[in-house]
Amino acid sequence: MKSADDKPIAQEQKLFTVGSFRPEDADGIVQLFRAVYGEGYPIRLFYDPVEIIAANEEGRYYSICARTAYGEVIGVTHLYHSAPCKSLYETGVGLVRKEYRNSGANKRLLGFLYNEFVPQNPHIEELFGEAVCNHPYMQKVIENFNFVETAIEVALMPAEAYTQEKALPAGWRP
Repeated sequence: MKSADDKPIAQEQKLFTVGSFRPEDADGIVQLFRAVYGEGYPIRLFYDPVEIIAANEEGRYYSICARTAYGEVIGVTHLYHSAPCKSLYETGVGLVRKEYRNSGANKRLLGFLYNEFVPQNPHIEELFGEAVCNHPYMQKVIENFNFVETAIEVALMPAEAYTQEKALPAGWRP
């Protein structure tokens, strides 16, 4: 594995833990969004550490973070309301730093979310998610958690969200 500046990542940095949001994670979440999306992610909340803390404290978002031993946020996923039913939450806004992809970070983030966080929060009764078309690993990992594919939403994310990593779906022309 290499870091963002192409230096090898130290062995102790390859290890990471997963857990619920802590206020000190907010700056790391902002840095993660900038590393993956540049300034192109459409939900501006994720570029403001104060707003991330407030959203977690108020329950508008629940952030689950993957962190190195040094506290660097290398992955995150979220639960949030996007439907009228107050006990239905969407799982989404998940991303992993490029250097940690294929490390199992996404699967561990979701495992913590579904197996530890949700059972401890009885107000969360049902979940759904929308994996975008150029995230095949996300589409496949849901099988591990017994989710069922039910629909597809076309053009969920704007093309600007994919310019940082040049990750537009095949054939897409903005």
